[in-house]
Amino acid sequence: MISFIIPSYNNLKHLKNAYNSIKKHSPQSEICIADDSSIDGTTDWLKSIYEVDNNVKYITTQIRNGHTILYDTL
Repeated sequence: MISFIIPSYNNLKHLKNAYNSIKKHSPQSEICIADDSSIDGTTDWLKSIYEVDNNVKYITTQIRNGHTILYDTL
């Protein structure tokens, strides 16, 4: 299995594009997303994708750091 690790902060449009591209070209891959408390709807979108796609893992920080440093928690 291939795992993709994607850092995210307020880039929902690009995150959706990346997700769709991975699902199209490598549907069985694991997608791990580390979100730094985005305020653009990313967290809600991640929750909805997580509920229907078993290959998605995500974590979001409780406090905005301005950068994503959560790779080791995924």
